[in-house]
Amino acid sequence: MSRSLPTWARKRRRVAGEENPTDRNYGDASRLRGAERQLFDRLYSAAMGAYDNPKFAEGCGWRGVRVQRGRDVGAWGSSEPLPPPGDTVVLGYLIEFAYVAPGPDGELALYRSLFKPGTEPELLWSRKNKMLVAFPQTRMPAMRNPLTPKQRALETEYRRWAQRAPRGSATIRVPRTDVALEGAADTVVYRSSKWTKVDGDPPGSQEYIHQFGEKVGVHTSPGEPPSAIMFRGGKLDVLPAGIVN
Repeated sequence: MSRSLPTWARKRRRVAGEENPTDRNYGDASRLRGAERQLFDRLYSAAMGAYDNPKFAEGCGWRGVRVQRGRDVGAWGSSEPLPPPGDTVVLGYLIEFAYVAPGPDGELALYRSLFKPGTEPELLWSRKNKMLVAFPQTRMPAMRNPLTPKQRALETEYRRWAQRAPRGSATIRVPRTDVALEGAADTVVYRSSKWTKVDGDPPGSQEYIHQFGEKVGVHTSPGEPPSAIMFRGGKLDVLPAGIVN
């Protein structure tokens, strides 16, 4: 996994669909003055280079303003033990994610972390803790175990998400690690075969990009790649329509 500065290493890949597009009323940026307007313009420009989407760029600019005002995520670098995710649903594969965080000079910047093809970890949803998690250093075993009666709710949630029955279940070893707040989550790109009759990767798979709402943080463990990545906060949820806030 690599981390790039606001100039962004390459143009954004074309994704199959913007997930849950909304007409959010962020506010009138023309009313911003001084340092806040400069911050908005800088992040807007970086996000346009990344997403080529004015709405996403506006959302990124306002995210930076909210962070500057102390209205988004908590203390930078604050660490906590990774919460036990419990039973999870596999949503697809984590391709990349972007977030707003202070740079080496203390100025807020837009960062992107992306995985090389073939190394993308599964993106999991934990309803227990309302968080998205990925474990880049953990190999996901084949889903060969039959679901137990206690996992009926999990089966129902997967059917709602994928619009088909799950192949089965598997047990993974969740790393015991602390995760630190990297920044305010801006977007996540994942590949999924949801809503298709064909399971597997890549048959039936498409890429989706989701822009987070307010107060969702990106937390990572030490290491390159980290053993754990967590997205949590705000009104994060997963519904049949996709990831929502």
